[in-house]
Amino acid sequence: MSKRRKRRKKKRTELWIGCAAAAICLASFFVLTGSNPEVPKITDGVTRLENMEAGDVAAVEEKIRRRDKEELMATDEWKNRTPNEKMAYAVVLGDSRTKALEEYAVLDDSKVLAEIGLTLTEADPYVEEAIALNPETVFLSYGLNDIGNTSGDTELFKEQYLKVIKKLKEGLPNSKIYINTILPVQDIAVQKTPVLSHLEEYNDVIREICSQEGVGCVEIGELAQDDLYEPDGEHLKSEFYPLWVNKMAEVAEI
Repeated sequence: MSKRRKRRKKKRTELWIGCAAAAICLASFFVLTGSNPEVPKITDGVTRLENMEAGDVAAVEEKIRRRDKEELMATDEWKNRTPNEKMAYAVVLGDSRTKALEEYAVLDDSKVLAEIGLTLTEADPYVEEAIALNPETVFLSYGLNDIGNTSGDTELFKEQYLKVIKKLKEGLPNSKIYINTILPVQDIAVQKTPVLSHLEEYNDVIREICSQEGVGCVEIGELAQDDLYEPDGEHLKSEFYPLWVNKMAEVAEI
């Protein structure tokens, strides 16, 4: 504890003691003089003071924490961190496009819990691994394979995503959770797999889940410029992935 905080704590203690002493003296005066006004109990008054003080301290400490973080985020050192440094206490769960974060060495493999072709119904082992790692922040990036897996049924998709969110919340009650919207695909990919034409409907469901469950939403569609796509119109080139990590870190303020 810093000297300043110790002094504040000492002053608060002296204030409570002084108030209690004053109340005792006042009560003694009324007893000696025979007066009998309605005087609140001493302990009740002290308790109220303590509760008010505790609330004030918590609010002040939160403001200080926020100020310190804003000052840190404004420094060049903070802005120039590598994507891997930004995700030091985070993990990303998802499918092949998430797996590329590891394959292109943008993030360490310990931070990427993903597999090619993965769907929400197959996510349990990765969710359990995330819980075991106990990260401060969890990012989810499912959906592209789920469009085909649910045959365009957005309600089923929502049900499956909510199961994953529930398990994460139960296993990581102190972690922040964020869901990435599904990266768009180009026309060539839709021609090959027509059900992908429903992609934006699935993104609307993701936004609804985020609002309903009180988790963060990372809108990443605008990052996927045409020149960043591979010829299949579905996967992206290596240049995309640092942009994606930076966006996640920005939204989560990590």
